[in-house]
Amino acid sequence: MITTRINTSPEHLKHLLREINLTTDQLATEAGVHRTSAYAWTSGRAQVPVSVIRMLELMKDRQND
Repeated sequence: MITTRINTSPEHLKHLLREINLTTDQLATEAGVHRTSAYAWTSGRAQVPVSVIRMLELMKDRQND
């Protein structure tokens, strides 16, 4: 069985946001959550969902196409 660990650290989240030029408020809108949730993710006060990291990675890939 192959397993892949997805980096859900706040640092990786902020890196992805910078790469796709997205603000934390815009992240909240794209993810469909309240802005306090997005700020909690970027500050490390709450775990970043894997689905959010994958969404941002897909957005990054689309920008690079």
